[in-house]
Amino acid sequence: MDVRLGAAVTAVGPTCVRLQAGEDSKTPTLMWAAGVRATPVVERLGVPQGRGGRMTRHPDVRVPAPPEMCGVGDRGTVASDG
Repeated sequence: MDVRLGAAVTAVGPTCVRLQAGEDSKTPTLMWAAGVRATPVVERLGVPQGRGGRMTRHPDVRVPAPPEMCGVGDRGTVASDG
């Protein structure tokens, strides 16, 4: 298994991945996780944000402020105060 962190992908083919550094990596299976920042709408909401601009939320998905707001999906992260 070959895991690359922080490597930009410029092209994907059926058996090969090309990295921005110019390296081609042959692979029968590709797992790609992308997206390091939440969408800009989170910033416009004015809610507390954590890493990657994700809204902080409690484990029950409530946002710390305003209390009537909930955050679900990949736009949120669990608040450190739980």
